[in-house]
Amino acid sequence: MLIYKKKRCEEQIENIFKNFDFLALPSAQLFPFDKNQQFPEKINSFQLDTYHRWLEIFILSSLLELPTFTIPVGFDEFGMPMGMQIIGKRKSDLQLFAFAKKYEEIFNFSKFKPLLD
Repeated sequence: MLIYKKKRCEEQIENIFKNFDFLALPSAQLFPFDKNQQFPEKINSFQLDTYHRWLEIFILSSLLELPTFTIPVGFDEFGMPMGMQIIGKRKSDLQLFAFAKKYEEIFNFSKFKPLLD
C-alpha cells in the first residue's frame, strides 16, 4: 500500500512538472521559535503532536527524491528569518542550481542580516 501511495505521488508531481520548471514552497511552516521550546505546540489552530510536524513541508522533496535548494527570502516583523525551498524535477540538479544562483543574484537576500537586539 505504501509503495502504491508513493508511486501515485510521483505521478502527480510528474504531471505538475509538465507545466512548471520548479516549485516554490516556504522552508518552514512557521518562523523560528524560542530555543528553549522543544517544538511549537501549534501552527495557527492546528495542534502539533511531535517535533517533526513543523518541518513536514520538506516531506515532498525528501520522499520523492527531488533536488531542492533552500534560499533566504526575508524576515518577519520581529526580525526572524524565513526561507524558500525551490524544488526541481528529478535529475534537474544543474538547472535548479542555475536557477537558484540567478535568483540570489537578482534578489540578494543572503546579504541581509536580521536586526536582533
